[in-house]
Amino acid sequence: MATARINLTVDENAKEEALKLFEKFGMDASTAVNIFFKKVVQTKSIPFEISAVDTNYKTTYEMSKEEFMGRVQSAIDNRTVWNLNNRRLKNG
Repeated sequence: MATARINLTVDENAKEEALKLFEKFGMDASTAVNIFFKKVVQTKSIPFEISAVDTNYKTTYEMSKEEFMGRVQSAIDNRTVWNLNNRRLKNG
């Protein structure tokens, strides 16, 4: 297998935590990155979910009863389907 060298810029704290975990897994950073790259090629996708964080998002536990019931009624009225991240999936 031919190899290539790459230079990455990463968050220092994330790197240190990741290196500790890689050591526990019995591998180095190069092996971990190779596993990631191979999985990306195999699946033709990022092998984990990436999504935008909605800073205004509230869980149902954080909503008042009135707000929650209002959202339920609105969904019924609009026949709107929402996913768990409060994103509209479809109407009607």
